[in-house]
Amino acid sequence: MTHHSISLYAIHCEWPAAVTLAATLLLLLVVALVVAHVVRAWRDRLLAGRLVEIAATVAVFWLPRFRDPNFHLHHWFWTWFVGMHANQDAWWSVASSAFLWGGYVNGVGAWGRDDVLGCRRSFAAAIDQGCGFMECYADQHGAGPNATLPKPPRFADAPSWRHCTGDAP
Repeated sequence: MTHHSISLYAIHCEWPAAVTLAATLLLLLVVALVVAHVVRAWRDRLLAGRLVEIAATVAVFWLPRFRDPNFHLHHWFWTWFVGMHANQDAWWSVASSAFLWGGYVNGVGAWGRDDVLGCRRSFAAAIDQGCGFMECYADQHGAGPNATLPKPPRFADAPSWRHCTGDAP
């Protein structure tokens, strides 16, 4: 079984036609469900409040991260994010929510809750928390036990998805 990432590079350079077709069909289903949620929220006079909720969660959870070249859209992240907004009292909304929360649980259970900024965030967290395993990094860079660690290494930028060049993360 082959796994395919959701990134501009992977979509443009690595996805076979069957994956593109499946993603397109899934996207059409998602659009239909979003339209159903919007129509239902409009009918119940909840649309303005729902739009404020979505805007606030996008501002808090997406905007600070998505422009970083190391951003990786883990399936646990997007299913959690969309699942919290599929919360209307209709069978298709409950089914959507159940599917999405299942994707979240699967992602966290199978792969762990990896940070969406990947190695860059993990490195920074390890340095900030003084993790013992970072001593090997300090040793390689000539820092003593009481010295502060040198600047983090330069992280590679994302490969070019426009030209399919560079190494994919």
